[in-house]
Amino acid sequence: MKWENALDELLAEANPSIKYRIYRDILKESQSMKMERFYAEVLQDPQVKYAFSLQSADGYFGDVFHAGFIPKGSHYGKFGTEGIMRFLFEKGIEPSDPRIRAGLEALRRDSWLGQEKGIWCVYYKDIGMYGPEFIRTALLSMFGFVSDTEMKPFICDTIKTFEDLYHISSYDSMIEDFKYGGRCYKVYKKGVRFPEYYHLKMLAFSDLWRTEENQLRVIAGVKRLVEFSPLQEVRVKYKARWLAPGSIRPFNLKVDLGDLAAAGWIRDNWEQWFMTFEHFARMGIVKCVPELNNQASQLFDLLEEGKGFFPLNLKEEYFNRWGAYLGLALENNWKNGRARYDLTFRSLLILSYAGLLESSTVI
Repeated sequence: MKWENALDELLAEANPSIKYRIYRDILKESQSMKMERFYAEVLQDPQVKYAFSLQSADGYFGDVFHAGFIPKGSHYGKFGTEGIMRFLFEKGIEPSDPRIRAGLEALRRDSWLGQEKGIWCVYYKDIGMYGPEFIRTALLSMFGFVSDTEMKPFICDTIKTFEDLYHISSYDSMIEDFKYGGRCYKVYKKGVRFPEYYHLKMLAFSDLWRTEENQLRVIAGVKRLVEFSPLQEVRVKYKARWLAPGSIRPFNLKVDLGDLAAAGWIRDNWEQWFMTFEHFARMGIVKCVPELNNQASQLFDLLEEGKGFFPLNLKEEYFNRWGAYLGLALENNWKNGRARYDLTFRSLLILSYAGLLESSTVI
């Protein structure tokens, strides 16, 4: 049994969400008394209970849609439905939970966006502004709460966005300077539709696109993203303003994990890598892109180095910051070495989705 001690420790000592998700998502076990016990413990997690306490009587979570969530409650701004529901999903709460169901139904009402009028709400996909419906659908798809009919136009748009990359000769051909507020920014030229975080999410949590032809299109597009790496901080111009899109990060998609390991935690690099790479793994394309396959192999080697545990000591404040794009911590704190439970679980999950970790490898 490979990494037996690490797995035994996770199943004995880790947060109930990690225990439950190891059985459900990595070992692919069907429901059992043990899993029912872990799930009951998940529901009693104080951070889960706090997240549910932010649900209104009409089912809506938080104050606004496109914003984050601090599980420890130390936040003075507005909480976002997106951040709260993504947190509950990651904690392992099942879509069948009636409170989750009510939250999902709330997002189907005509008034789901409330009074939000931020520039992110603009829908103008020809210049890379995909609008709130796109973001909402990506969230609903995590819970399997979107029909094929509803999902199809967004999947077609996503595939087309990756296809557009075939016809781009260089990064410089896509961008231009834009002066705003006394500064000069790089913005995409009109007509450029560049893939972002929500495109990856849309494909990661949907099977609708998984035909051989579409997979080849997406793989070719991802290879172009890798070729363009390191990507740049590029904004989207809208009238006389600019918007920062949900860029795919870290910018260097061909990063060597050895370099990240040597550098430690530099800003959000490791957390961004975990988030983006999990999407690639869920898409089932890692083995088809040499640079991604190499990173997955390097992740495997890191676990080997740690005898089954992720061996690096990273910082909690980024991993536990549940924004619209970031936040992955399932442990309620990282004291007394508990960081390795979160990071080991996330590594095992990625390797499982990437096809580098069969169930027989760990049990």
